[in-house]
Amino acid sequence: MAYFDENGLCEAFNGRLRHECVNEILISSLRETLGITENWKIAYSNQRPHSAFKWTIPNEFATS
Repeated sequence: MAYFDENGLCEAFNGRLRHECVNEILISSLRETLGITENWKIAYSNQRPHSAFKWTIPNEFATS
């Protein structure tokens, strides 16, 4: 059962990554891809409110 739960989380994340990042930018190299996705990951993890944290930013939730 855990496999299906984890797969659902992965699919949700992949869809969000594709929708918010990959489909929005014309990428011309692997190096550029790594930089763009790293910046998106940082923003997603540190600046974007998450429903799981009662719509707060993860860093704020961790310190509260």
